[in-house]
Amino acid sequence: MTSTKKIVAKEVVLTTTAKAATAVFAIVISLVITRLSGKEAFGIISLSNQLLGFFIIVIIGGHYQHITRYIARSRLSVHSLHQIQNTLRTTISKRTLAVAPIALLVAVGVFIVQNKNIGGLIAFALMTVGLLFQVLSRINASILLGLRKVWQSSWAENTLVNFIVCVSLIAVYLAKGTVSIITIAIIYVSARIIT
Repeated sequence: MTSTKKIVAKEVVLTTTAKAATAVFAIVISLVITRLSGKEAFGIISLSNQLLGFFIIVIIGGHYQHITRYIARSRLSVHSLHQIQNTLRTTISKRTLAVAPIALLVAVGVFIVQNKNIGGLIAFALMTVGLLFQVLSRINASILLGLRKVWQSSWAENTLVNFIVCVSLIAVYLAKGTVSIITIAIIYVSARIIT
């Protein structure tokens, strides 16, 4: 096997491992949440993540793909990469702060008006705290992808958050035996801040 084929094979294995790990962690997370907090808690967390996913798309827009392509095509210095990253952080942070109140208003409609669930709204509000960090990790993942760091990008975007949430939920379960919806939301926010 030539060295290029070895490199490609290694990258494919690492990327596949990251994607498989993300899926496995997500399955374990759903099982642990359902087992410890019930189907309703799992539904609230799933709905919260889906709503946040929608608002991430609104915030990032096409930046994710365009930054990846721009960095991949350009031969940028480290200084230029830092400038791009800082500019994106500023732009995306302002956009996130503008969109977060809208997300909370939508959540009021979904959790209170539609489902009469104040616990769901509180969990969503807590998870919204992590929105900025989640958006920034997506931008960092797009930069890594542009630098041809494919498996690292996958870890930065999804796998690491799921790993931290999975390990944290198992640790809380082993320590206390129960997990509330608020605890789950705090674990998600913490994982997104760490990532």
